[in-house]
Amino acid sequence: MKKTIKRKIKKIESLLLTYYEKPQLITCDEKMETLIFNRRMLLNQLFKPTDENYRLLKEFNETLKEVVIKNYQQSRELYYNTKKMLEDSGSSLQFEGVECKIFLGKDRQYSKSNPFQGEESEMI
Repeated sequence: MKKTIKRKIKKIESLLLTYYEKPQLITCDEKMETLIFNRRMLLNQLFKPTDENYRLLKEFNETLKEVVIKNYQQSRELYYNTKKMLEDSGSSLQFEGVECKIFLGKDRQYSKSNPFQGEESEMI
């Protein structure tokens, strides 16, 4: 049963990536919403609401929050430094369609006190 659920989750995630990378697809938002809901329901079948799982999830969320804040601060600093540099050189700065993706990698940014400890932790 677990393998079937995991296969379904992978298929949903693949579809989500397709819609994410091609936002011009018609009804993209509605389909993504449905896929995200279905993925959540499948994940709920895999995880037991244990104190350990809640602890792992809370720590993951805190680490992700730190990464997002750090990324925001670095992006803002880069923007203002670049803007100042261009203004000093007599140029103007225009950003159009800038997109930022943040990933929390297993090897670099995940908390040292709570490393990935197997497949279940990795999925959390």
